[in-house]
Amino acid sequence: SDLNELVYDSLRGNAQIEAAKIRFHKDVDVINTKNLDITFENDSLGFKLIEPTFKDKSLDGSFVMIHNLTSSQLGEVEVNIKANTKLDKDILGILKAYDINLPLVQNSGNTDASLQMIFPYEEDKPMITKGVFLLTDADILINKFAFSSKSAEVLLKDSMIEIKNADFKYKDMIDAIVNINLDTKTLKSEGLVDIKSFLIAKENKEEIVNIKNKTSAISMDFNNEVNIELKDLETSVKVSDLIYVDVKNLSKIYPYSKLLKDISIKDGNISLEIKNENEINFNAFLKNINLPIQKDEKEINSIDLKGTIKDKDIEIFALNDDIKLVIND
Repeated sequence: SDLNELVYDSLRGNAQIEAAKIRFHKDVDVINTKNLDITFENDSLGFKLIEPTFKDKSLDGSFVMIHNLTSSQLGEVEVNIKANTKLDKDILGILKAYDINLPLVQNSGNTDASLQMIFPYEEDKPMITKGVFLLTDADILINKFAFSSKSAEVLLKDSMIEIKNADFKYKDMIDAIVNINLDTKTLKSEGLVDIKSFLIAKENKEEIVNIKNKTSAISMDFNNEVNIELKDLETSVKVSDLIYVDVKNLSKIYPYSKLLKDISIKDGNISLEIKNENEINFNAFLKNINLPIQKDEKEINSIDLKGTIKDKDIEIFALNDDIKLVIND
């Protein structure tokens, strides 16, 4: 065996194949190359891809190395994929073939992607995956949830993703910087969000809630619908057909709400159903209220409400009681 090692270490060779086609995985289309440079040295076999393209996308810088080629115990295949393109369905398809599921599709912008995958010869050894994805000026879709990001750093290690300093904008409603860890197997994440602005406003731009410069722990679930929980604000957001905002403790939101301050409501909870900026339905349970509302000559200090904020008007009904309050601008 020592003689064999000596022979392997002394062997060197080069070859070149013109117009080669490479298939990284049986479920992925071929990669076309202008040339394929093959080098054998120190018991390693290297494949350098010259001008590689995958579905008309450049994969310049991509290569494959087989380390310890002749060792059944130490041998491993290293695949390196580099791309400077959108993280669209084509690129995500390569990852998915290896059971790497990024729960997003990039519709515009650019991503500088670098992915390394190592496959040991021995089946009982785990596959190793590392990736760096630098997104710029990206319009991103997660399920049906579309948002934009000027920049984001996405780091992949096996099934875990770290999203660092991700600029996050949703319409005129959310402007934040997000740092989270995402499990690609469960599509659930935990982390922190620095909220620059979380704005819920009427059509005439009058603010209902405007949270500024607030940091909160955040959890997100991207299964089927997008569910976001802002733990420090005791507020959750669900994005499906509509946007649903559930505030479990109004005292957490009171400092940021002109509407709650105007009617002196600090305690209770409220659920918003946002169709668009012109129509918001809500249900609320208010405690310790200080409003001129009486029933049977007794002051009411807690009340269940439902209502609509539509165009310029706010219309509120008390549940189970014949009480109606209409507020016009």
